[in-house]
Amino acid sequence: LEGLADSMAGSLTELRLLDSLHPLPYTPAWFNALCGLSSLRSLHLPLAPTHAHLEMLAPLTRLQHLQLCSREARGCVYERLWGGVAGQPPHSPATGQGATDTGVGILAANFPQLRRFNISHVTSSQITTTSAPQLGSRLTQLTHLDLAGCSRVNHDEGLRELAPLVHLQVVDLSQSLNLTDVGLLQLGGATQLKVLRLVGCWKVTFVGVASLWPHLHTLDLSETKAGDEALRDLAASAPALRVLRMFRQWAVTRAGGLEALAAPGAPPLLGLDLSATNLDDAGALVLCSLTSLRYLNISKTHVGDRGCGALAAALRHLRYMRMDRLTRLTDVGVQAMAQAGMPSLRGLRMQHCRNLTEPYLLQLNASLPRLQTMDVQGCWYVGMTTMDALYHNLSNPAYTGKPPGSSGEVTEDEAVAAGPGSSSFPGSRSPLTWPVPLRRCRALWDPPDWVVPEAASDYRDAGDVWA
Repeated sequence: LEGLADSMAGSLTELRLLDSLHPLPYTPAWFNALCGLSSLRSLHLPLAPTHAHLEMLAPLTRLQHLQLCSREARGCVYERLWGGVAGQPPHSPATGQGATDTGVGILAANFPQLRRFNISHVTSSQITTTSAPQLGSRLTQLTHLDLAGCSRVNHDEGLRELAPLVHLQVVDLSQSLNLTDVGLLQLGGATQLKVLRLVGCWKVTFVGVASLWPHLHTLDLSETKAGDEALRDLAASAPALRVLRMFRQWAVTRAGGLEALAAPGAPPLLGLDLSATNLDDAGALVLCSLTSLRYLNISKTHVGDRGCGALAAALRHLRYMRMDRLTRLTDVGVQAMAQAGMPSLRGLRMQHCRNLTEPYLLQLNASLPRLQTMDVQGCWYVGMTTMDALYHNLSNPAYTGKPPGSSGEVTEDEAVAAGPGSSSFPGSRSPLTWPVPLRRCRALWDPPDWVVPEAASDYRDAGDVWA
């Protein structure tokens, strides 16, 4: 490390030291050598933070992204904590010292230039409202703020202290049980906000607040009190909205909310999650107007054959579709989807749809020219061999065996315009010569963090979800 500091002291901007079999010597001399890399803007260390560690890193005044990770039990999963700081479970002495209100104060005092502040779910219960003034008064350059699971924070009062954070672009307040619409109004100064997650904030109705953020792109209102009135407000006041998640929202109805999203002048959505709602065939027919959709999740709803067939025929640009546990879907609906063609579809997940049989699923697979993976796990009448072949795309070649954009291939727009009855529609199949990595296929079902397109490069395994 000393040699690295001598040779690259003024040029190295990012350093990642990952876990190894031999732990790093976290001594004062080692930290002094590390701080010799004064040009660092991003630092990742396999370390559970303590107060002393944070103090010793203070000379790195250019750091914008600090990530401290500790690989522990719990399946060796990395847990994220502040700005990048990831820590051990609460029983760890290191985390007990670092992930407290005092630790947040030390972090804010020593690194006022940080751009990201994240709290892990395993340590968020140790943070209280006392930390809010430290964040609002010192970390004024924050663009990403994650306070998910901080149940001991009075968010209406705490967000009032965070009003100076006018540069925020991504905010996660999920599982904030005390948060109300009054608290959200305190973030009105963050006019550049693009991503907002409010999962489990059961007191939030999100009525009358959408107009505060004209650039809002991604919104997660799962398991909140939002209903039809919130959807009408979004359709009228959120022109930049492209991704909306409404998981387990029983209050959303066809006439009250869905028709507002599908009305002329509503924002053209790219992603929509209505899983575990009361959506039925009539509501699915309303969604057919959302022709810009690329991702749709209708799992655990009341949609049946009629709705699935209509969606397949109308949403010609749909790329990823989840329809797990549709108890009213039968082979009739699968046959209607096969006849529709769905020329843009890359990923299809139909887990635990127990009325479907193998011949019709194979017919559907053969009709989808761009399909990369098809997940039918839990379908009772499908053999394991067929499940594996469909998932790994062993029976579904691409257009001509060439990557998209190469010469001689029908473009997606041409295929959509021509339809399955045209000679330009790719009907002939040849072996796939550019298989998509399986790790990417597994990432298709939930676009990572419902991220805005500009940040998709941060998720290399599924960076083309919104392409």
